[in-house]
Amino acid sequence: MDGNFSLVENVTELNINDEEITEMLNASVTTIEPSTTSKPADKGSKWRKKSRKTSTTNNCHCDLVKWACDVNCCCDIDCDESDRQIFTECLNEVKFVMNPNLEYCNSKKNLPPVLNTDHYEVIKSSDEINKVVKTHYSWPSSVKNTHKIFDNSKPYSHSDDIWILMNSTLQFFEFPSRGINIYCNNKKRIKYLVNQKSYCVSKFNESQIHNIYNDYKSMYLISSPIALNETWIGNIKECPMNVCIPFEAYLCDLYTCTLLNDSNTHSNETADTKYVLTSLKFQLFSNGSQGFTKINLYFGWSDIFHTDLKYIEEQYEITHIWIPKNASHHSRFLSGSSGYFNSMPIITSKLVKIKVNNSTDLMVESYDYFTSENAYPLRNILYFPKNIGGKCIVSNITYNAILFNENVEATCKYDHILKTKSEDVINATNVCLDIQKNLFSFVSHDYEYENISKLYISIKGNPSQDSRDWIEIIPNKISNAITGALEDTNNTFICKNLIRDFSYEFIYARLDSDDNSKTVKLLGVGLRHSTDDNIMFDIRNETISVHLSIKTMFYDVTELQNVEYAKGPHFHIHLPNDFFYPFTYNSGVLFAKNGNILSIESPFKM
Repeated sequence: MDGNFSLVENVTELNINDEEITEMLNASVTTIEPSTTSKPADKGSKWRKKSRKTSTTNNCHCDLVKWACDVNCCCDIDCDESDRQIFTECLNEVKFVMNPNLEYCNSKKNLPPVLNTDHYEVIKSSDEINKVVKTHYSWPSSVKNTHKIFDNSKPYSHSDDIWILMNSTLQFFEFPSRGINIYCNNKKRIKYLVNQKSYCVSKFNESQIHNIYNDYKSMYLISSPIALNETWIGNIKECPMNVCIPFEAYLCDLYTCTLLNDSNTHSNETADTKYVLTSLKFQLFSNGSQGFTKINLYFGWSDIFHTDLKYIEEQYEITHIWIPKNASHHSRFLSGSSGYFNSMPIITSKLVKIKVNNSTDLMVESYDYFTSENAYPLRNILYFPKNIGGKCIVSNITYNAILFNENVEATCKYDHILKTKSEDVINATNVCLDIQKNLFSFVSHDYEYENISKLYISIKGNPSQDSRDWIEIIPNKISNAITGALEDTNNTFICKNLIRDFSYEFIYARLDSDDNSKTVKLLGVGLRHSTDDNIMFDIRNETISVHLSIKTMFYDVTELQNVEYAKGPHFHIHLPNDFFYPFTYNSGVLFAKNGNILSIESPFKM
């Protein structure tokens, strides 16, 4: 684990003003009222500005990025009029049904099915048929527009083809993909604001990374069609860098990424070791109708110790990141609109102290989920090590995120390097404690295992600064001391009570929300462990291995709601004794002999 990832300081110095502090402490969430229609708008049409309303809940289920606009999310308050012009549809709008008699809106019909009548009308136009076909599965068109003309009269819209400039020629931005077999013999166009993935097999080439890097060195991403002057196509030097954007390439192993240049492309390696391309990832940064602002390219490589290697599996991934218009806010990926969505990461945070107006005397506590610069950094999600070739690997770029409501059991092998030579007499207890410390680091997120409660878990997928939205991890106490003992031959030693089996336990409930859906709320998170006695290791090996097991389990404790039926009305009313004078008896009115009315029973019968 040494050197895999850096520790996070407990104190972070940030300069913020009073308005930002007030915003954090208010812990309020801004939502918008749902539209009364879910009909998609045509490209380039005028979008009605959504009315904004302050509320304590957020029912915009497609809003999964904080402080940045979500594609095709019409209820996202971070999207303005210009952003919505590039949308092609509206996702997740709440449909309302108007009752003309009672004059109120309800988001769900509550009439039994037997009371519904046939209200479907016969389709009489092709527009109505197209409307149905677009919302259902259908056969794709076999005719493709392979000769699309570059149109510089409008900006990119969602799912539009992206253009690059290469060798004084405008071309589509494409990446390798499989065709009718598993090989990378096809190409797929990259679409605007659409995340894409591809897996395929290619023939091994020792100079593959070097050759691909040289290709992308001569490519320039067109920020927006309307920004490109056609005179720049033949002379790339005249094209501004904010219009013809160069690729920024990085070379990544399992632990770090370094800026790629001509000297570190691994084009010439030894005969025994071959560096091969395993993944190619694109990060495209944009801001809605303004187009692209930056593109990063990440070459993932691995060393292969086979001289007869012929084919290698490659992964291609395209990720779009929408940059917030407010530079003081860094976009945050959410795990739900209010509660957690299935298969979304568990959000974590640590308390840090921040300065107020550069004052060293005035410090306030805040959650680093809202103050860190990177979107979804490793320290803000719950994770466990990744199994790479059987080994436990954790770094800023290699890890497995714990996903909500996914029960997983993962195993891997931790290799511990002995710091003493085989002929030296070792302190077995110190070695065992060192091993245990490194095993803890896989699950404790840079904390000592006893202090893991300082890592806070968000109870919902859209966290706030309110401390009530964060809970502590509750670990099991370590009951037995970890000790080590040498065998008589001094060639082996035993670690007693070594902990290498961990289990995260998540307890949650489903609550009713304002839009008649179920909101998931985390109620508690526990971290249990089991012990193994008498684990024996051989000192003669420079590296000893320990098998690590990590499990996740989610428990739904939602109780079934009791159905209550309305009963007949019954009134108990106390009135003056002469209220009904001079009547002594009346239907529904009963008098006692002393003249006091005991009760009035309703004449209505159920």
